[in-house]
Amino acid sequence: MVEEILGIFSARQSMPEEDGGRSCTLFLTSGRVIVMKHRGIDPRTVALPIIALAVGFTGFLLMNFVLFFIGAGMGIVASLVLGLADFLIRRRRISKAKKLAPDEILKADRRNFEIPYAKIAKIETKRFEEFRRASMLLPTFQEYKWAVKFFAENRSYIFSLDSDVYDPFIERIRPFVSQIVETE
Repeated sequence: MVEEILGIFSARQSMPEEDGGRSCTLFLTSGRVIVMKHRGIDPRTVALPIIALAVGFTGFLLMNFVLFFIGAGMGIVASLVLGLADFLIRRRRISKAKKLAPDEILKADRRNFEIPYAKIAKIETKRFEEFRRASMLLPTFQEYKWAVKFFAENRSYIFSLDSDVYDPFIERIRPFVSQIVETE
């Protein structure tokens, strides 16, 4: 029997012992949940804007305003370019992964992992409020999200899902998991 992908859901994984609060994509297949971690550009490239800003700060201390403006400008431009490149690389990797077979998704990155349905004892879900600030000038906005906790063998996995993603996720996973406990 060929394993097929039944649903693709965006989530955030929050595991204290690992990458706390990192975005990921959950692929529900007919035999398991595949968790794909989002990987962008190398984190070491953050040194480029820091070096440029250090040059600008040095120019400020030396009262060389040409050096200050060049360093500050290059630091700002490098930060914006790296942020945009990271966003585009993550989006491209996600769109490519959606076209792959389940085993190929696991092999695409060593941080991707699977949770077989046979090993899931139960799933607990809980609704919580999250306050997001759009900017410093605008008020905070209240959002409802769902924490979904998988209990598999002697380990647990916690993911947070947006409210609009939660219901389709539970509909798709319910036939495979015997016990789903929902709490408000």
